[in-house]
Amino acid sequence: MKKLWPDAVRAWVGPPWRIIIPLFFWISAFPYASDVMDRNSFYHKGVLVLYGTVVPLALWLHPKSKEKAIGALAIVFTLCLFTPLAALSNVHAFPLAYCVFLIGAHSPKRMRRVWIVWIGVGTLFSVWAQHFGNLIFSDIDFGLEGAQIDPLVSLASVVIIAWPVMGFFFLLGTNDRKKREDQQLLVERAEMAGAVERNRIAREMHDIVAHNLAGVIALADGARFAAAKNPAAATEALETIASTSRDSLKQMRGLLSVLRDGDSRADTKAPGASDIAGLISEARRTGFDITVHGLEDLPTESDELYQFTVYRVVQEILTNMIKHSRDKRGVLRFRSTGSGLVLSANNPAARMPDTHKPGYGLIGMSERVKAYGGSVATRTEDGHFFITVEVPND
Repeated sequence: MKKLWPDAVRAWVGPPWRIIIPLFFWISAFPYASDVMDRNSFYHKGVLVLYGTVVPLALWLHPKSKEKAIGALAIVFTLCLFTPLAALSNVHAFPLAYCVFLIGAHSPKRMRRVWIVWIGVGTLFSVWAQHFGNLIFSDIDFGLEGAQIDPLVSLASVVIIAWPVMGFFFLLGTNDRKKREDQQLLVERAEMAGAVERNRIAREMHDIVAHNLAGVIALADGARFAAAKNPAAATEALETIASTSRDSLKQMRGLLSVLRDGDSRADTKAPGASDIAGLISEARRTGFDITVHGLEDLPTESDELYQFTVYRVVQEILTNMIKHSRDKRGVLRFRSTGSGLVLSANNPAARMPDTHKPGYGLIGMSERVKAYGGSVATRTEDGHFFITVEVPND
């Protein structure tokens, strides 16, 4: 559907319905204002022009220039205090009420105080002008000269009636501001949740793909060298490659199922501590000589998320060992501390080329364990790479 007016115009005046604001002002207020002004006074004619142009345009163009529009309204209404327009409180009710609403809805906190004080003092001053304006501007009817109304009663009526009415519109504006802020907060939270979910999926995909591909590459290299001398070993390696690839594909499908509306994440059980033995067996099938200590200390009774975190940590450690171990061997230790688990591993470190760029495996591992208040420490010493991971479970 084609828009009533382009976005460039909408940015200045807001939605189309706001055209009612200047039209209503010109119909309801301006005719009365032109009738009471002294046409022989240059000051009055100037104020009348400002009143008939600046006020409706400022109210209409407020979406583009919020504080400038309110400032222009404040100046024009202040100038009106020194004319018979000061007596037309009922005529000014609409623009003043809408102006107070805009102040509550859009002005920053510091300026809100300035504008509200300005309007409050201006309303009191208008009452003073209605009673005593003729002392300053002779031969000008301000509306109340000769009427037997006590000035104190008029001032009290402003405080008791006009100020609460303005406060009501100010509260409407602040409520509108709060709704917009709440909506923006919901949008930001949704964007943050989306970013967190994308990072989680990227981390899981990295762990699954990196681990399984590292194993597949190692097996493929072994099968290539064994094909000529030991076809049976090569066949076994190819079978393992097929099995590993199918398992990897299954895990990827389970991970990506969360992106489809019809699938549930609960349909696929996350791997846990009891599956770590399978990771070690897969590493050994690739020809990697892994020595494991403390397998009985694995937290098989902990909650699923904690077990899943430990599983991914072990998976990443084994992936790094297979990819970067110089002699295709390494040591992996598990140690229960009563309040969590400590994983330590070491392997002969292969020399990295100068063009080698670190991957995201260690970063993802650190992000996982930091969620539990844990830590990851790495070092290279005497040609060996050491890594220690603490995963508290308090």
